[in-house]
Amino acid sequence: MGEIENIELEKERSFNDYCDSLKELVDEYNVNHLLSKEKLFMCRDVYRYYPFIFIEAFEQIEVKTIRILSKALSFYYTYILLMDKVLDTRELPNGTLILFLNVIQRKVMGILQDVFPLNSEFWKYHEKYYNQYIKGILLERRNHLNVCQEYTEDEFHTISIGKTSLAKLAPATLGILIGNEEDIISFEKSHDNFALGRQLIDDIQDWKEDLLNKRFSYPIMTVISKNNLQTSIIANQISEEDIAKYFFYSGHAEAFLSQALEYFDLAKNDVKEINCPTWISCIESCTSMAERYRDDIKYLREKELSKIYINKRTKLNTSFTIKNTSSKNFEDAINHSNIKAVEYLIQKQDKDGFWRDFMVNSIGCFWTTGYIGYALREQSGISKNLDSARVALLKSRESEGGWGFNRHVISDADSTAWCILFILTRGTSYNELQIDFDMLRSHRHSDTGGISTYRKDKATLNSQSLEKYKIFSNKKYLSESHKSMIGWCSPHLCVTSVAVQAFCFEKRICEDDVSLIKDINYIKENQNKEGFWESYWWDGRIYGTANSIKALSMFDRVKFDSAIIRGMDWLSSVQQLDGGWNNGNFGESSAFNTALCVSLLSKFGKNKYSYNCEKGIKWLLDNQMDDGSWKSIPIMRVPYEDQLNPWEEINKKNEAILYRLTEDSRRLFTTATVVDALKQFQKNI
Repeated sequence: MGEIENIELEKERSFNDYCDSLKELVDEYNVNHLLSKEKLFMCRDVYRYYPFIFIEAFEQIEVKTIRILSKALSFYYTYILLMDKVLDTRELPNGTLILFLNVIQRKVMGILQDVFPLNSEFWKYHEKYYNQYIKGILLERRNHLNVCQEYTEDEFHTISIGKTSLAKLAPATLGILIGNEEDIISFEKSHDNFALGRQLIDDIQDWKEDLLNKRFSYPIMTVISKNNLQTSIIANQISEEDIAKYFFYSGHAEAFLSQALEYFDLAKNDVKEINCPTWISCIESCTSMAERYRDDIKYLREKELSKIYINKRTKLNTSFTIKNTSSKNFEDAINHSNIKAVEYLIQKQDKDGFWRDFMVNSIGCFWTTGYIGYALREQSGISKNLDSARVALLKSRESEGGWGFNRHVISDADSTAWCILFILTRGTSYNELQIDFDMLRSHRHSDTGGISTYRKDKATLNSQSLEKYKIFSNKKYLSESHKSMIGWCSPHLCVTSVAVQAFCFEKRICEDDVSLIKDINYIKENQNKEGFWESYWWDGRIYGTANSIKALSMFDRVKFDSAIIRGMDWLSSVQQLDGGWNNGNFGESSAFNTALCVSLLSKFGKNKYSYNCEKGIKWLLDNQMDDGSWKSIPIMRVPYEDQLNPWEEINKKNEAILYRLTEDSRRLFTTATVVDALKQFQKNI
């Protein structure tokens, strides 16, 4: 088992220890009515295993000890959430809840005292951070809850750092155990800067809710003060829409997000001499979020101010030109971009051969390796890396065939299809993968056609299977009824289309395969009249459309030419004016979606869409990062297990969409997709 997956397993054990202990406390004190509706107390969250984020800097410490500390700090996190509940209520505080807060705090102290004797230096840090927490909470409530008055930068620092100060116990506990207080100080500074940047993002995202509840945050209060709006706010003489104009159209929101980016840079610089890649990854993830949010706000602001509304059906601006598209310079630029991108991907391959990305409670491994390996199939000079990935996958497949998201999740059709596609490109024969093809076939729905990600019988087979589902699931506990998994166990276009590509990789498999023909018809029949296909696991329509077209083309290009052309015409019609593609619905252009379209149109559209592809390539070249990768955005959708059509199912309360989106935080999935697009463009255009 790889080192990273060992850590993931220990994090899972730590979380389960916490859940079991919390249940015991709840039962012992008979306070289930206080927590039964509070999903936060039982959900996986980065703060539930915070010490593991700093594990690389303190390698001498046994993982068992880190697991104990993680459990203690998870209780502290629950303490903070409950304290927020007490403080935020506008009614008299719940006496029972206050007493239970004391129980939780005693639980934390008990766990920590088992590790640190009372004369340990650790308690000095504990007192310091706890005092910062109390001071920050009290200052915010006294000066800025229901009080519209000036908010100083010093106050912002005290409040923002104080509210998250107890999280600094994570590196402090580890540093004390090995006698390294120097690194504790560095992590303190880094964490404080991180907290300042994160608070600015939260304040901008939650400005409307904060204003409604008269929580006057630093960004909102700054805008109010600069525009002398205090009197109007107090008298309720200014609308929410007008405040939004002051906040967003003036550029204030973008300025605060730029300030957040500066804090994140400082946070990284504070620990530049320490080996802490996981902590750096957390900072970089928030950096990407701030950049993306700032870019979105800027786009909407400029769009509103200029009163230019872009209809996604508008034809492309023919005055846009690609410089040197037919010249050696353009070809050299593509080659240089490709080399940098491949180097980035090779550097990020783990020693055990896997590429890991997408943190969904645990990190993606088998699925991501299959996808990335397949995207790199035509690259030269990396045979050893690809063979290493192939060997790692073959050693890791399940006894019944197939692969899952990672070692801790049961096999699924999507991961298996991508792994098959990649392994076949490395010279492995169809016969050697017979067990894996059989696993894919077992996910077919004979009545409707189509292939589901998971199988009903495996989803409800036994408690062990359910435990594996929990790691990937939105919910902590799943029902054992089939209905609870109906969404994940129904046919999915985005999965069926990739599975069909795997079946069609060797042409001889296609002939006289009645089940495969049903899968093909399922794809064809579910094409929207506009030409696109929806996707279950992916945000927007690009991924589903691109892979459905590939599947139909590989099966019988002539027979399904009409559907294929309609799909490609739709893709070309939603290209943005900047040359890139968004998700097919809304938003700015992204590298992932642009690459999917360029790859598809280059390979199957050729001359008809060459202009679209050239513009897409130019956008990709212009947006490559210095390290050779491309910026990631939240692209992977994780619906609830019983959702059938997550793209259209919205919370009845209109509060939020009932699924979450996650990004490939290491940027491997996105970058690999672009690498394939560059290669397909060079081969076919």
